Amino acid sequence: MKKTTDKYLCIHGHFYQPPRENPWADIIYTQKSAYPYHDWNERITRECYGPNTRSRLNGENGYISKLVNNFEQISFNFGPTLLKWLEKYNPWIYAQIIDADRSSIDRFGGHGNAMAQVYNHLIMPLASKRDKITQVKWGLADFYHRFGRKAEGMWLAETAVNGETLEVLADEGVKFTILSPYQAHLIKPFNKKTDDAGWQDVSGGKIDCTVPYRCFPTGDKNVFIDIFFYNGPLSKAIAYEKILASGEVFLKRIMDTYPSKLNAPALVNMATDGESYGHHFKFGEMALTWVLEMVNNGDDVQLTNYGEFLEKFPSENEVRIIENSAWSCAHGIERWRSNCGCSVSQNPGWTQSWRAPLRNGLDWLDAHMSSIFEEKTKGLLRDCWETRDNYISLLLNPDKRERDAFLKRHAAKPISAAESKLIFQLLESQQMALYMFTSCGWFFDDISGIEAVQILMYAKKAIELCRDFSAEDLENGLKSFLSEAACNDPLFKNGMDVYNKKVVPLELDDISFLANYAMVCVMDCNKVPAWLKTPVGLEKEKRIDSETITIFICEATSQSLTPDNKSNVLALALKTQNNELACVIGNRNAYTTEKLLKEINGVLSLKNKTEPIINLLNKHLENTRILTIKDLIPDTKRLVIKMLSDQLEKKFNGPFLDNRDPLKNFLKTLSSAEEDVPSHFNDLFQFVVLDLFAGLFKNSYNLPIEFREVEFYLKLFKHEPEEKNSTNNSCLIRDNILKQKRIARQFEQYIIGQLENIQNKNINLCLINIIKSINFINKYKITLDWWQCQNTFYDLRTDRDFTKNLDKVSLDLFRQIEHLLGFTGGI
Repeated sequence: MKKTTDKYLCIHGHFYQPPRENPWADIIYTQKSAYPYHDWNERITRECYGPNTRSRLNGENGYISKLVNNFEQISFNFGPTLLKWLEKYNPWIYAQIIDADRSSIDRFGGHGNAMAQVYNHLIMPLASKRDKITQVKWGLADFYHRFGRKAEGMWLAETAVNGETLEVLADEGVKFTILSPYQAHLIKPFNKKTDDAGWQDVSGGKIDCTVPYRCFPTGDKNVFIDIFFYNGPLSKAIAYEKILASGEVFLKRIMDTYPSKLNAPALVNMATDGESYGHHFKFGEMALTWVLEMVNNGDDVQLTNYGEFLEKFPSENEVRIIENSAWSCAHGIERWRSNCGCSVSQNPGWTQSWRAPLRNGLDWLDAHMSSIFEEKTKGLLRDCWETRDNYISLLLNPDKRERDAFLKRHAAKPISAAESKLIFQLLESQQMALYMFTSCGWFFDDISGIEAVQILMYAKKAIELCRDFSAEDLENGLKSFLSEAACNDPLFKNGMDVYNKKVVPLELDDISFLANYAMVCVMDCNKVPAWLKTPVGLEKEKRIDSETITIFICEATSQSLTPDNKSNVLALALKTQNNELACVIGNRNAYTTEKLLKEINGVLSLKNKTEPIINLLNKHLENTRILTIKDLIPDTKRLVIKMLSDQLEKKFNGPFLDNRDPLKNFLKTLSSAEEDVPSHFNDLFQFVVLDLFAGLFKNSYNLPIEFREVEFYLKLFKHEPEEKNSTNNSCLIRDNILKQKRIARQFEQYIIGQLENIQNKNINLCLINIIKSINFINKYKITLDWWQCQNTFYDLRTDRDFTKNLDKVSLDLFRQIEHLLGFTGGI
C-alpha cells in the first residue's frame, strides 16, 4: 500500500575505487597499507561492498532479525573499473549488486537505483570535449552491459562540472546528474523571461535541495539535463560528523531536515562516498539499514530514487551552475591542477606544487599521443575518434569474433595483419591515456603516493605502446615536466625521481613474464597463477629433476627482444639443492632445445652445474638476461618464497609425514602427563599439526567430525603455564596460533560446506557437525569471520520450501544453529 505523504527520501552512495592493476600484468600487486588484506579493493570489499549486500538488522536482544541488501533501497553508482574487478574476484557480491538494481525497478515504479558513472573517474572540466564524449559513452555502455538497461542518471567524478560536460551528458541521453548545493549559481521558474532580472542568486549553498532543476547548458531548449542538488549539511554530517555511529541519531538528523510546513512534495536527498557505510565508519551499513527499516515501517516518509521522483515531480525551475566546480575542492577544480591548499593529511610544510607539473606533463603527452593516433590510423579507420568511442565493446568482450567484427565496422579498407596490430596497439594507448587522468592521482598529498604512481604507470604503458610511432622521445619529454614536480617525501627529489625509482621497475615485457613463469614452474608447475599462464605464445616446455638441481626450459614467441620481428625466445630456470634460483632468457635463433638438452646432460655430472649451464646459454643465445628472485614481480616473488618455505618444511618434517603414529603417540603421552610440548619441538610440529588439522576437515564433509582429534592437535600449542599450580593448562591454546588465518579459515570453509551440503543428503549429520563446530570454536575462542557463514545460513533460513519440510528433530537442530549464529528465533 502506497503511503500518502509529501516527504520523500533518497540516499545516494558513490561507490568507487580507482583502477589499481599493473597495466603490464593486469593484476593488483600486494598493497602493504591494506594489511591484513592483499590490496585496498579486497579490503574495502570486505568492509563495505559485501556488508551492504547483506547488512545485519538487529532486534531488541541484539540478535540478527534479518539480512538486508541496502542496494535495493538506496540510489548508488559504482565505478566501471571497480565493477570489472568485482565481477572477476568477487562474483557473488557483484551479482548481489546487479540483482539489487533489478529489484529496485519493481520497488520504484520502473526506475532502478543504479546510476552510471563517467568511465575512469577523470575530472571532466579538465578533459577535452572528445575525451568527455568517450568517458560518457564508455560509462553508459559499461552500465548497459552490466545492468541490462539504459542508465537514466550519471555520476560525475568529484561532481566536477562545467557547461560542456552537461552538454555532452544531455547529448548522450542522460536524464539527470547530482551536484553539490555549492555548485548552483542562479535559478528561475520556467515561466519567467530569460532576462537577467528573472534570476535568483543561490550561490553559497542557498538553493532549495528538495526539488530537481533543469539546466540548458547551450541555451537551446531542446538540449537539457535535470540536476538534483544534495543536502549539504546532512551529507557532511554523514561523511565527517560520525552520525552513522547511531541509527537513531542518523534518522533524527534526516527528519529534522524536512521543512516544518510543506506546500508541495519535498525530497531530502544526500550523497556521500558509499565507503562511508562500513569502511570509513565500521558498522555504518547497519545504521543505514536501521534507518531504511524505520522509514519503510513508518507513515511519515516515502523512500524513492531520483528517476522515480523526477517522473512524479518534474523540474519547474531552471538552474545555472558555477562553472568549473566540484564537491571536494573549495577552489573549483584546482585540486587537480594546482597548489590550491586542499589536502588530505594536512602535513605541516607540505605543498602540492607538484600538481601543476604533473597535469602539464600528462596534457603534453596526451596531445602527442592523440596526434600519433590520428596520423597513424588515417586511411585505415573511417573515424578514429568514433572508433575509440566504440572500443568499449572490446573492453567488455575481448574475444576474437568481436575483435574481427569491430575492425570490420570501423575500417576504411581491407586491413592487413600488420595494420590490425597497429590499430589495436594505438587504441590501447588511448585507453592508457584516459586512465592516466584518473582523478586520484592529484587528490592526495604527494606525487610519491600510490595514486600518483598508478597514473604514471599508465603514462609509461601508453608511451611504450606509442614508442614505435613517435619521432620524439615521449618518455624524456614527460620526465622534463616531472623534474619540476617537487616531492614532499624526503626519499625522493622530484617527480622524475619517483618515476625512475617507483614506476620504471614496474614495467614488464614479454621476457619478464616468461622469466616469472619459468621461475614458478621450476618450483612447481601446478602452482602457476592464472594471470601468468599465457603471457606470451608458449610452445615447448621441459622439466629436468636431479638430486642436486631442477631445471625448467620453455620456448615462446616474443617481440620484446627484437621489436621489428618476431623472435623465438628460450628461458631456462634452475633451482639448486641449496635453493638458489636463477633464470637465463634470450633469443634462441638456430640453437635448438634438443641441442641444449644434450649439452646440459653433459654437465649434470659436474659438481658445480649452475655456472656451466649459464655459460652454455650465454654462449648460444643472443640478448641474454639473467634474472634472480629479486627481479620477480612482487606477487610472484611472494609465491616463490612461500613455495620454498613449504618445501623446506616438508623436507624437514618428511619422516613425520610418512609415519605420523610415532609423533601422535609421543604427543599423546605428553598430553596424558599434562606436560607441555618441549619448546624446541614447537616449530617442528607446527607444520605437521596444521597439515593434519586441514586433513581432518577435508575428510569429514560426509562423516561425523572427530573433534577430540581436532582438540588434540590444537592443544599442542597451548600457553606456557601462567601459574605453577594451574590445573587447566592442557586446555589452553596459544593465541598467536589460534589466530592464524589457516585454522580459522578451515572452520569457515567447513561450516559453509556443511550448510551448502545440507539440502543434498543426511541433513541431521550436517546440522550436528555445524553445532559441534560452533561450540568448539566458542570454547576455544577461535576468531572467525562469520559473515559468509551467516549469509549462507540465512539463505537456508528464508527458503520456505526447505524449512517447511524439516522434521521435529531437524527443526530443533536448525534452531540451535540459528541461535549459535546470532539470529533471532522463529524460522
